[in-house]
Amino acid sequence: MCLFSLQQTIDFYKQVVEGTDMGGGPGGKTGTGTVEVRLLDINDNIPTLEKAEYDGEVEENVADVVVMRIKALGKDLPYSENWLTVFTIAKGNADNLFSIETDKETDEGVLMLIKPVDFEELQNLELGLIVENVAPFVDGGPILMDLDVQIGEEDPKKVPIDGVITVFAAVDPDTGLPAEDVTYAKGTDPENWFTIDEETAEVKLRKAPDRESPFVVNGTFIATVLVITNVLVCDPEVFVLQEKHGSAETRCPLMVKILDAVKGTPAGSVTLRLSQKTADGGWTQIANGITDATGEVHNLITEQQFPAGVYRVEFDTKTYWKNEGSTPFHEVAEVVFEAHAGGHHHYTLALLLSPYSYTTTAVVTDAH
Repeated sequence: MCLFSLQQTIDFYKQVVEGTDMGGGPGGKTGTGTVEVRLLDINDNIPTLEKAEYDGEVEENVADVVVMRIKALGKDLPYSENWLTVFTIAKGNADNLFSIETDKETDEGVLMLIKPVDFEELQNLELGLIVENVAPFVDGGPILMDLDVQIGEEDPKKVPIDGVITVFAAVDPDTGLPAEDVTYAKGTDPENWFTIDEETAEVKLRKAPDRESPFVVNGTFIATVLVITNVLVCDPEVFVLQEKHGSAETRCPLMVKILDAVKGTPAGSVTLRLSQKTADGGWTQIANGITDATGEVHNLITEQQFPAGVYRVEFDTKTYWKNEGSTPFHEVAEVVFEAHAGGHHHYTLALLLSPYSYTTTAVVTDAH
């Protein structure tokens, strides 16, 4: 006789059985066989919840955010229909402000706020949930539970105006340490809400953010920060400028760096033209180049070719976006600037590109 202790956490058992004749005495012959038992689970365990009460809070005027996760504890075979829990909002959701789905890996109900709520109109909501399994119960019925969701109003006094709210320091991917020889600059900030320290990367608010701003979408305001290297390279095989020595036979006074704002990666293969303004108001092209895989152009022009004056850089953004499969608004992106005669200055032009807009930032450093 074979006795098996069947547990509902396992649905398959395999046993090797040995038989011996002559009552197991000496000289008896033996043989073995394999017995396989597959357990067919039934839904005889109603799911329980990890906590007796659940309360959540969300801020006003936001949407598509997780309010809470409700953990179900099932005793049936994991990941089976008898174990997997189904959550249904049964009451309190007449305006379809919320949705709930099951995370099939953790068996949690994920309650989402899918429409923005105004604090002045609504401060709290009571929701009723039905909790059951995918498979019908053998005995008993679903669990009924109530949820309290509070709507929070942002307190302007908590906004640290002129105080550091974060540090957006770059990390060197080769070492995993904070990047050295870099300068920070603000890329895009459509409401001019913050400043960034060019050396420490400390971000400060200039004024309290307004949730009613058209640039706030689903409670999120997007701004960008540029990180620009201060290591000046004209020809990587021939020359690297070392600031501590302050001497070199060649200077690379103008560097260009382009970032694709859609992909968040450097924009390579962007062609550009550099022109100088003439005495009669016209333009004379003096150099051209194309960005490399890092989105940069270094050896565009030498210091001797770059006297004081007014310059224009034209970027062929239309060709770039067409190659990316997009239809851009601008034919070119254009930057016009004045180069000053005093001292040896290095100019870094940073360009943030999207199909319908572009933003430029310039960083001027002393090359000595």
